[in-house]
Amino acid sequence: MALNGVYWAIKDSFKWLNKSDLDLAQRNWAHLLDRLEGKGLGKLMIMLDRSPTTDSHIKGQPWDPTPVRKLVHEPVIYLAKSSMPLFELSRIFLQKLSKRGMNQIRYPVYTEMSSDQLQSLANFPLRVLIKLEDLVSVLDRVDTSYGVATIHNIEKIANTIKPIFKSAWAVAFHHIVPSIPDTNNSPTQNYWKNWLLMWSTQFDLAISKFIHAAKVFENTPV
Repeated sequence: MALNGVYWAIKDSFKWLNKSDLDLAQRNWAHLLDRLEGKGLGKLMIMLDRSPTTDSHIKGQPWDPTPVRKLVHEPVIYLAKSSMPLFELSRIFLQKLSKRGMNQIRYPVYTEMSSDQLQSLANFPLRVLIKLEDLVSVLDRVDTSYGVATIHNIEKIANTIKPIFKSAWAVAFHHIVPSIPDTNNSPTQNYWKNWLLMWSTQFDLAISKFIHAAKVFENTPV
C-alpha cells in the first residue's frame, strides 16, 4: 500500500512539472469557486428568498450543514440585495480568470510573475471567499439583532475586498494577459484587457453603491 501511494505521488508530481505557472497557482480554484457558489452566493440567495415557509430557518445545505435563516427586516433585505453585485462580480471574475473561463488557453510554462505574485494569486479566491462569508454573517447578525451592527463593520468588509481584487486584477492585466498566445482559436489580448477594464469599472461602482446602501441603512430608524 505504501509503495502504491509513493507511485501515485511521483506520477502526480511529473504531471504538474509540465504545467504552467498559472496552472499551479490555480490548482485549487475550482474547489473554491464551488464553495463561493454555495456558502457565499447560494446562502445569500436563500436568505433573500421571499417564498412563504412555515419556518424562517431553512435546513442546511450540502455545502454548509448550518441552517440558514431568512432575512425579515426590510432595510436589511435592501442592504443584502445591494451586496448581490459584489457576489456576482466576484464569481464572474474568478470564473473568467480560471482555466475554464480562459477556454483552456495554453500558457508558457514560465511567466514573469514573481513567486510572491504566484502565491498571492493562488490564495486570492480563498481571501475573497472569507470576506464574502464574513459579509453574509454580518447581514445575518444585523437582521437578528436589528440595529446593533454598525456601518463600520460593513464598510470595513467592503473596503478590504477591494484591494484584494485590485491586486489580482493588476497581476492579470500586467502578467497573465500579456502571456496569452495570439492565435485564431482564442480571444486576443486586447479582448481580455478591455474585459478587465470593464469589469473593474463595474466592480468599483458595485462597491460604491453597497457602501452608500450601508450608510442609508445606518440612518434608518429602528
